[in-house]
Amino acid sequence: MAIESICTGCGKTLSVADENAGKRARCPACGQVYTIPSKGDTPSSGIGYPSTYTADEGVPPEAVQYWMRAVDGSEYGPVDQATLDRWFHEGRVGPGYQLRQSQYGNWQPADIFRPAMPHGSGNPFAETTYHGNPYQASDPTTSRPYYPKGDQGVIILIMGVLGFFCCPIFGLVAWIMGHSALNAIQAGLADPSTKGLVQVGYYLGIAGVILGVLCFGLQLLGALAGMVG
Repeated sequence: MAIESICTGCGKTLSVADENAGKRARCPACGQVYTIPSKGDTPSSGIGYPSTYTADEGVPPEAVQYWMRAVDGSEYGPVDQATLDRWFHEGRVGPGYQLRQSQYGNWQPADIFRPAMPHGSGNPFAETTYHGNPYQASDPTTSRPYYPKGDQGVIILIMGVLGFFCCPIFGLVAWIMGHSALNAIQAGLADPSTKGLVQVGYYLGIAGVILGVLCFGLQLLGALAGMVG
């Protein structure tokens, strides 16, 4: 006999041997990891084409990744189970938010993934009308918002200046770091107040690399002209 269940990531109907009930498994189609239901809890039918998969007790909860989409379409993640549970407990997951498990899973109502709350804590959806970036919840020990990516504006600016006036290698570093930092700011993972410094260092870095290439090219042309002459 086999247990049939529907993957919450891609909607495929999956089957697995009865002895694997309650174990963690990974869907072969989308990579989503979830717990195999018991025989009595298994839906009688599902969508998609039948597929088999192997239970995998070796998939730790911290290896499962989640993506979240806010009501304005902004997306955040990936985050692990512990971070997602913390967002729920702190009320950072607002009404109308959606979650998906694995990069290619289907979006589902966030309340499906809500962990059990301590007795008397209530439902966080009923206590908040949060519509912001979950990464920007205030740190209780300071008045500054919390961002998972550190501030890099100053070091990128320094690298950009050194790259423009001294060595293009520093400019290349500023170029790479600046591009990454600007993407993090755009995604809400880094402090937007540092964007000005990051942009200045980023563009100085690009200019330094271009200038260095031009200087090298002129020197090479001069050397070739000297050899020909």
